[in-house]
Amino acid sequence: MSAAPEEATFLSWISSHPNGVVSPAIAFHQFADMGRGMVALADIPPDTLLFTLPREYLLTTSTSALPPLLPPTAWAELNGWTPLILCILYEYAHPTTSVFKPYFDVLPPPGSFDSLMFWSEEELKELKGSLVLTKIGKDEADEEYANVVVPFLREHKEVFGDVEGEGYTLERFHWAGSLILSRSFHVESGAGEDSDEEEDEDEEEVEKVEDVAMVPLADHLNAKSGCDNAKLFYEPTTLSMISTDFIPTGSQIFNTYADPPNSDLLRRYGHVDDVNANDLVEVGLETIVDLVGVASGLDEAEREKRAEWLLEIGVDDSFTLTVDEPLPSELLSSIALFLLPTSSPLLEKAYRKEAPPKAKIEETQIAEWVIKVLELRAGEFETSTEDDEALLASSEALPLRKRMAVVVRLGEKKILAHALAVAKEALAEGEKGGKKDKDSKKRKGESSSGEKRKKVAKKHVGGGGTSNVVIPPPKPDLEKRDDDYNRGVHSSKAGLLFGKEDEQSFGQSRVEWIIMAAIALLAAAFRFYKIDHPAGVVFDEVHFGKFASYYIRREYFFDVHPPLAKLLLAFAGWVIGYDGHCEFENIGDSYIDNKVPYVGLRVLPAILGSLIPPVVYGIMRESGYPRIVGLLSASLVLIDNAHIVQTRLILLDAPLVLFMAMSFYSYIKY
Repeated sequence: MSAAPEEATFLSWISSHPNGVVSPAIAFHQFADMGRGMVALADIPPDTLLFTLPREYLLTTSTSALPPLLPPTAWAELNGWTPLILCILYEYAHPTTSVFKPYFDVLPPPGSFDSLMFWSEEELKELKGSLVLTKIGKDEADEEYANVVVPFLREHKEVFGDVEGEGYTLERFHWAGSLILSRSFHVESGAGEDSDEEEDEDEEEVEKVEDVAMVPLADHLNAKSGCDNAKLFYEPTTLSMISTDFIPTGSQIFNTYADPPNSDLLRRYGHVDDVNANDLVEVGLETIVDLVGVASGLDEAEREKRAEWLLEIGVDDSFTLTVDEPLPSELLSSIALFLLPTSSPLLEKAYRKEAPPKAKIEETQIAEWVIKVLELRAGEFETSTEDDEALLASSEALPLRKRMAVVVRLGEKKILAHALAVAKEALAEGEKGGKKDKDSKKRKGESSSGEKRKKVAKKHVGGGGTSNVVIPPPKPDLEKRDDDYNRGVHSSKAGLLFGKEDEQSFGQSRVEWIIMAAIALLAAAFRFYKIDHPAGVVFDEVHFGKFASYYIRREYFFDVHPPLAKLLLAFAGWVIGYDGHCEFENIGDSYIDNKVPYVGLRVLPAILGSLIPPVVYGIMRESGYPRIVGLLSASLVLIDNAHIVQTRLILLDAPLVLFMAMSFYSYIKY
């Protein structure tokens, strides 16, 4: 397979360096719909070196010839990727002196990108409805060029030369930025660990420009979801690409990347996958603010206040819907937040706990509003799913950019349709369940009313005689029936286990305290049963019994564990009169022979361990689950064999787990 002259020169450029290596089993190849990539010329086993690149050949702000030509303070005036963009433009504008000329000769030239930065306004209209349009950043880039780059170029004209020429135009600025967006790697100076290409948008905004690098040859490996068979490993002086799977002869070599959705592939790289399992669609927070907030009667100031609060506590300004998670919990919680009246105690609780109210799609009101939000979001697309499918199936070839736009918007609409179907199914199930509950309550009410009427009739008739007085049936007390319905089945025995109690019931109900006490007593029975057996040092008692002895004897020692639990064991020993004389030297040493009050030392972990199951019960109840779920959760801890064993010995596990559980409980409650 013959290589183009520029490709051969480029590979020779790498191989000519003392630390540069290019395997003869790989070569450049033009792939349909993917452009230039790397192909295997022979079977390549896993863990095979494909190429090694010296760090001097990375194009960064520290390897470029530009920075030394400028005053040291000059870079401080520039932000983001602008310093690296200027380095790329400078090196590209000086082909006769730049060491990176062979690299530029195999890079996509200016004017060859199909990423969204280079689409016309008319072409971008094909993506109307997709939030990817808000992420292109073209306006911000134009502003950076006009207000920062151009004045900087003119100020240092003696370095850049003809700054009005084609070497530093706005188009070239966008081209260099797109090279970084689509091909750069995050390479920390001297890093000695493997790393993937920088893919996260948020990291793009916060990473140091010094750590952003153009990596020749590595950036020529294409990527395809689920097809990666090579990975870049970072060494102090080199970067090496290693095969991670068997690569047959003639197969393309794919680097290990993240798996972005089509919208991100198009924005960053200018291509899409016809089938992308990682596709997603986003619903903006402003959609909920404008739809749910307005319908709930919230004024603009209140809507803005709640939206800003959500952003402050870490909720994104858009919600990501995928095939696997069509209705993310944050979407449901945000809708619930905007449904709350201003005077609602749940709103105050949410602010206090810095967490939006919990919501489930099974709740009828939530499901109804989710459907409205999704239908509004789907309406932002100008074409239907059927229209897009017909376009792609048409025998008439579509322009490349239009076809990619159709693939993106069709993928997003399919996910919206899936999410809508899930929400509508949940609504139907919720209404069906609600109807069953109402019918059950109605039958119960009718039965109760019938009994009352019988008693009233008997009272008026009396003595077995008859009466001419007609006793009309009592009018239904609708307000009382609503109260009864809201209470659910709490008045029944089943309600003690399955009912959804009022928010204030837990912690204030005598029943709850009785349940927790019973759980604790049962847990204690398991942990105190034959606590004196075995009467010898078991497992890590050899360490923690020894540490307790050191504390009691006030002798210095060093241990990696925090002191609190060990101090508690020492306190227990001090209370029972233990003087710390035992050294706990070996597992199996007899406590009887060494006269150690080991039962008293084991009592403290057993007590603390017995308190863990009721705390678990409290966690589940405070999280909004019914009693039966709380009891089941507590039981799993109560009868867990490993937990029982470790909380009846002189170990640190009991206080550790108890304090963690109490912290979790406190976080949920307060």
